[in-house]
Amino acid sequence: MGANTPRGLLRVLGTGFGIAAVIGSVIGVGILRVPAALAGDLNQPILFIGIWLVGAMVAALGANCVAELAVMLPKAGGPYVYIQRAYGDYPGFLMGWVDWFISVASAAYILVAVGEYGLQLAPAFPGGGNAISLCVIVLLFLIHATGLRSGSESQKLLSGAKALAFLSLIVVCLVGGLSVEATPEPRQAIVQPPSWALLLVLGRSAIMVNETFAGWNTPVYLTEENRRPERSIPRALFGGIAIVAAIYVLMNLALLSVLPLEAIAQSKLPLADATALILGDAAGVVVTVLAVVTLMSLCHANLFQAPRILFALSRDGWFHSAASAVTSKGALLPGLAITAGAMIALAMTGTFEELFISIALLGTALDAFTFSAVMRLRKTEPNLPRPYRAKGYPWLPLAVIAYSVVIIAAAAWAEPSSMVRGGLALLASVPAYFWLRSKRKRVSAEPAAS
Repeated sequence: MGANTPRGLLRVLGTGFGIAAVIGSVIGVGILRVPAALAGDLNQPILFIGIWLVGAMVAALGANCVAELAVMLPKAGGPYVYIQRAYGDYPGFLMGWVDWFISVASAAYILVAVGEYGLQLAPAFPGGGNAISLCVIVLLFLIHATGLRSGSESQKLLSGAKALAFLSLIVVCLVGGLSVEATPEPRQAIVQPPSWALLLVLGRSAIMVNETFAGWNTPVYLTEENRRPERSIPRALFGGIAIVAAIYVLMNLALLSVLPLEAIAQSKLPLADATALILGDAAGVVVTVLAVVTLMSLCHANLFQAPRILFALSRDGWFHSAASAVTSKGALLPGLAITAGAMIALAMTGTFEELFISIALLGTALDAFTFSAVMRLRKTEPNLPRPYRAKGYPWLPLAVIAYSVVIIAAAAWAEPSSMVRGGLALLASVPAYFWLRSKRKRVSAEPAAS
């Protein structure tokens, strides 16, 4: 039986949960929708497949950095913990809240998609897609509220079922593609962008792929609840990324075996169109059910992340102390309730595309900041125990930081409104930080005065 940490978190998790958390957090909206956008931007098969390989490599390079940080500072909360230790209170405060918003916004666009797909299965559902989204988040909240063990076991079940389902569809498409007649070319072919615009197109595509790999770091949010983090965290990160990358690349190869790139670009759901050519009318229902289950698994995994960010912020005085409360079974009930409520509110006010673009740039910036913490802590705290040390230091960490900066710049050029929103958020954070800092000082001064 796992021992309790001082704050009540249960140490019961291992490598199996970590891999399930990566699969559950990553595979979902990206593989269902992003291939169409990529095919429109990158109208060459080698680029279409290659961009997924690049995304997998970047995720692995990121894991190389984060694994060192997670086992060196084995606390709940993820990147907030590392950035605060490396750069101080304000950067930690800012990135902690950015990370929480990213997690909530990610779940919000997942809920939007769940509502859309669920409505296809039950068009007469009272309240429509929004009601379906609400029912899903309430169900997942109840699962997490029962305790850490039930949440972790259900994540293993959902992630395993999701991986097997995708692999089954990959086999169906690869085998069926050998006998399917060639799909007629659409009337309007994709136009190749001029050479001067290719870098911008690649930057936009790269940041979309980066976002489809987002969530590979989910296990580090629960490091404090891991029995042997120094061993299982690196294994979970690299093992989970490898499985996800294999599924992503094979799925896109399977799509190309059935549909030409131009048809993928003009399809809203390429996987549904590809399987329809092989399975007929039943394909639509099969893919829709798969989408609902997949997205529920994704949202389930997000509910591990965000409450633990609030837990860490609360423990350090950057949020109400109630958010650090933990039940005897390891559930973070106040943090869960706040997070679920925010997810619902955001899902009711935005569309998939708007939410996706809004968080993609923030997520890449947060990653770059986190990776740089490895280098800073190597200089400022060289004597900290490092059970896992980033391979290829300093060149591999520098490479993934540089890559992140380049695609941020390219995406910001292509989507300048994202930079405006980010700048406004940064400005708004300054007064909030000083107000909360003054509250922390008053609270810490009260015991001394008494």
